[in-house]
Amino acid sequence: MNNLEIIKSERGRDLIVYQNYSFYKEKHVNDGVKWRCTHRGCLSKLYLDECSKVIFRCELIHNHEKPLNLPRKMISNSAKRKAADQGIYQPLKIIREEIVNAPVELTQLLNSKDINRIRKNIYHEHRKNYPILPKSLNDTHDTISKLEIKTNIDEDFLLDNNSAYNIIIFSIEKNLKYICEKNDYFCGWHIFTLPKILLSNVHTTYSSQ
Repeated sequence: MNNLEIIKSERGRDLIVYQNYSFYKEKHVNDGVKWRCTHRGCLSKLYLDECSKVIFRCELIHNHEKPLNLPRKMISNSAKRKAADQGIYQPLKIIREEIVNAPVELTQLLNSKDINRIRKNIYHEHRKNYPILPKSLNDTHDTISKLEIKTNIDEDFLLDNNSAYNIIIFSIEKNLKYICEKNDYFCGWHIFTLPKILLSNVHTTYSSQ
C-alpha cells in the first residue's frame, strides 16, 4: 500500500498512512509539512506539500514492525464517519460495505476481534447523536425538556412535561380533542426500569367518514 491516505486518529487528528505505517503532522517547514511516524522513538519522516498530497522527500528508517491495528483503525474510522452521516444504526451493513471497498491487503489482516471492535466504535459514534440515557426521574424530565420533539408534519409532540407530578405526555391537542369525543378507549401499559417509568398508551377507534 504505497498510496497516501489520510485517516482520523482516535482523538480526531489527521494521520497519513503510507506503506502501512502511520504518520502524524509534526510541523510546517519551508517547503511544506513534516510528518513523523506515530511509533514512539521512530525517526521516520515524510515531507509533503501544503495540501498533503505529494511527497517531495522521505526518510523511512522504521525501527519497528508495521502496526497490526492499522487496518482495523482505517476501516473503523471510515465506518464511523459513515455511521455519523447516515444517522441510521446499521453497523453490520456499514462494516460489510467498508470491507468490500477497502484494499484487499487491508481486509486480509482483519480478524473477528477487529470486526467486534469496529462494531463497538460505530455504536459509540452513533450514540453521540443522542442524549445520555437518564438515570433518574429528574434526569428524564431534564432530557425531555432539551429535546425538540416534532411530528412528521412539524407539530410539537410534547404536550406536557410536569416534573412536580412526574407526568410526561406526548400528543397534540387535536388528538386529545378527538379522544374526548369518544366513549370507548383501549389502554396499554409498559413498565421501564432505571428509572422506573410507567408508560401508558391510549387508543380509540377512528373513522374517516
